[in-house]
Amino acid sequence: MKSVDWTQLVQHDGQLHPQLAIHSEVIYTGLHGHSVQRFWLEDGSSYIYKPLPQGEDSFREIRAYVQVMPLLESLPMPPRYPQLLVCAAPAEEQADVHQWIDNAEHEASLTTSFIVHPLRWIVMEDIGVLNHVHSDKQLLQIVEQMVCWHRVDVSQLMPFPQVGQKPPLPDIASSVISRWQQAEEILLQLPVLCEVSSWNASATDVTEVDDIRQQPDIWLRWLKQDIAETVQRLSSQRAVLLHGDLHTGNYGVNPQEQLMVLDWEHSHIGSLFWDVYHLLDLSHPLFPRSMTPSLRHSLLEHYWFTDLALNESEQLFAPDREGAGLTSEYVFFAKFEQDYLVYAIVYSIWMLLLIQKDLRQEPPIWPRTQLLAQQTETTEHLEQCIHRWLTIHKSGYA
Repeated sequence: MKSVDWTQLVQHDGQLHPQLAIHSEVIYTGLHGHSVQRFWLEDGSSYIYKPLPQGEDSFREIRAYVQVMPLLESLPMPPRYPQLLVCAAPAEEQADVHQWIDNAEHEASLTTSFIVHPLRWIVMEDIGVLNHVHSDKQLLQIVEQMVCWHRVDVSQLMPFPQVGQKPPLPDIASSVISRWQQAEEILLQLPVLCEVSSWNASATDVTEVDDIRQQPDIWLRWLKQDIAETVQRLSSQRAVLLHGDLHTGNYGVNPQEQLMVLDWEHSHIGSLFWDVYHLLDLSHPLFPRSMTPSLRHSLLEHYWFTDLALNESEQLFAPDREGAGLTSEYVFFAKFEQDYLVYAIVYSIWMLLLIQKDLRQEPPIWPRTQLLAQQTETTEHLEQCIHRWLTIHKSGYA
């Protein structure tokens, strides 16, 4: 690296200098129109070039590398990620970057070169071509690592963003409730409604009916009530460090079969369920994924018991254990699962309302075929979550 003049690597138009980067290939192009590229120097070494967007979010990824990444290194199961080698920004903005370095707990571990350049961009280590497979094995690994980064002491990060790409649960729930008639139209189209026709409501339920299918307002009322109670309950849960953007394109296995978790620029502090939902059920037009009820249940269970094994007295999702025996652990997990399902249902309804709006937009922000596929995927995941939520209600754990 000492022989490379990084100040000359990127031209003033944002393109790589052809005399330094003798070959390059586009990995992907973001919504802002900038392309992330793998490039090679004359000596055969390869790196990743990433232009940064303009505006207030331009330094989020640098901030993550300065403040978050050093804290990840000491975790029991630290996530692997490409190292930041070069950070470029205009001279008048360098002060902000160095202020973060001065405030960071572990700035001594940074090996990044900070240079002055008219444009904002970074160069990262090339970790090889990743295989972005949404496999059970990968998901279990990510869940284990997720529990660990959720346990980072967030007091070491302050000040740090409190909101990610999507609004927090209270705002999302308020938006859904304010459009409840539209939400009901989405829910009443789910085939799962026909599968609950034989269920009898118990005396402890909202009311007694023999046929929920004939009176869907019963379980819709349950759901609306559960949403309000879950929002209030989760407001008292501790806020954790979140990756914030766990679509399939941001994790994968490198040629050495090592799991890599990329792009931490949307990391923030919030509810642990955001990372879980993003990994399991949040759809993306470019990165479709599949999920089954059994796999979702297994991953939630894996999160719960991994967290329990690390420290029972300080669980991330803290149940009231007073007077509880060991056999109560699955009851506690059921409550955890129940809260996740309501969280996922609310966000999925909100996403479907958003996709409907995107489909009406001309021209749409994404190709229509991709939006329709995203709509189908979100609907399938919502149906699965509704079915499991109803099952838990029937079992009496709710």
